Amino acid sequence: MSRERRKSSSSARTKKFAKMAKRDGIDPLEVLLNNMRFHHSQAQKALQRVMHAAEEGDPKTAREIFDEIGQLRALAQAVAKVAAPYCHSRLTAVAPLVPNESDDVDPKPRDLSKDHLADLGERYGNALKKWRQC
Repeated sequence: MSRERRKSSSSARTKKFAKMAKRDGIDPLEVLLNNMRFHHSQAQKALQRVMHAAEEGDPKTAREIFDEIGQLRALAQAVAKVAAPYCHSRLTAVAPLVPNESDDVDPKPRDLSKDHLADLGERYGNALKKWRQC
């Protein structure tokens, strides 16, 4: 009669690797985040090289560097995708709120008069002007 390991339990090999990582001070999430930051910073540096090549009038070099930027950003994005579940909790689906018949909510859209719409437009414009002055 063989004993089966529970799905949620760790194997001896997994525990061994976890102990080695802890001893060496290596956190897998930290490695992922460092790789993501590295690829992102390299893409930023390559962007500066593209700007320089464009100023020099060398479109071929600029295009090659631009392709390199795409690859570096793709790598950074791939690593970010792997690390994301460990940094951010997954959003759960929520049922939409549907008003009950007993609620005093009118499900039909309200007809807005031209005056009301004009007033809303004026208020929005004034708010936008104030925001731009800040």
